[in-house]
Amino acid sequence: MKLLYNVIIYTIITGFLVFLLIYEKRIGAKIKEYRVVVSEKISNFFKITEPEKRKNIRLTVDVVETLTSAIVLVLIIQHFYLGNFVVPTGSMEQTIMPKDRLLGDMVSYRLFTKPKRGDIIVFKEPSENKQLYTKRLIGLPGDRIKIAEDGTLYVNGKSVKEGKLNREYSQRGFMGDKEWVVPKKGDVVQVIGAQIITDNSEDVKQVDIETLQSMIAKSDEKVKEATLINYARFLLNGKYETGPILDFKYDEKMRDALIHGQKVVLTEDFYMALGDNTNNSFDSRYWGFVSEERLKGKPIFRFWPIFRKIDVDTGKYVEKDNTGKYVDGNGNIAKRTKLKFNIGVLH
Repeated sequence: MKLLYNVIIYTIITGFLVFLLIYEKRIGAKIKEYRVVVSEKISNFFKITEPEKRKNIRLTVDVVETLTSAIVLVLIIQHFYLGNFVVPTGSMEQTIMPKDRLLGDMVSYRLFTKPKRGDIIVFKEPSENKQLYTKRLIGLPGDRIKIAEDGTLYVNGKSVKEGKLNREYSQRGFMGDKEWVVPKKGDVVQVIGAQIITDNSEDVKQVDIETLQSMIAKSDEKVKEATLINYARFLLNGKYETGPILDFKYDEKMRDALIHGQKVVLTEDFYMALGDNTNNSFDSRYWGFVSEERLKGKPIFRFWPIFRKIDVDTGKYVEKDNTGKYVDGNGNIAKRTKLKFNIGVLH
């Protein structure tokens, strides 16, 4: 159903853009006529008779119409075809550096392909439901994901020692050393309790669903329902305790059902995403899984800045710190630096 909806939307929008391209001259002439009519009506409404002022109004109408048309076309292209993203943090170093500007494929995931393990993805984060995040997809629907103490990533019981996921990971967030199963469409989930921050504010206490419901009934400040799902303990298919599914906190009916012990059948697939720089990344280990609905696109090309400094000895990107020295993401000072061409395809 979702694919059909996307096909219809893209057919309409692409048809509209092709129509504009084919009949560009005819449409341009019509728009020019309307500009004259609108500027004349504005001048007459304000009873402006001086030729110079009427000319300025025509010029203003022309500029406003041109800018509006350009902005609308750019927004359509960016949202549906070729996205333009900026990465504000170092969570994807050294693959993507802070303030890198990227072009993204906004079509493939909607119409042609499913995300693949190892893809860099852009999605609307579920933690606050406000920002776009750029991370690497490491878990597909149904995958079992675990990070070992030595930093090795395990997918479905096998260590990943080559390819895009071959890097050192860290046991952080709610995931820690646990094995999480990535939810998929048709899975049954339920809340079996929560992780409650104690009065100490640093210690976390595990409580079961009965204790949780009792605390809610008593209006305990430690379990405000609006944010409870952030700390909920989820059970998948009656046997796997897994990470948070924060989408439920934006659906009051579903949230209430889960908090009161009911089971919910998932209607879409989910994914797990981590930053390449896992020691400095707020990702799935902290807030759980990314629903398919949240996926926006796949960054494919970096176009800015044109050059970046690298450490000659290590080949790593470096940036100036507040002392004026060039350091890499781990704080190591570069003795020698040089410029590297930064534009290119992302992997």
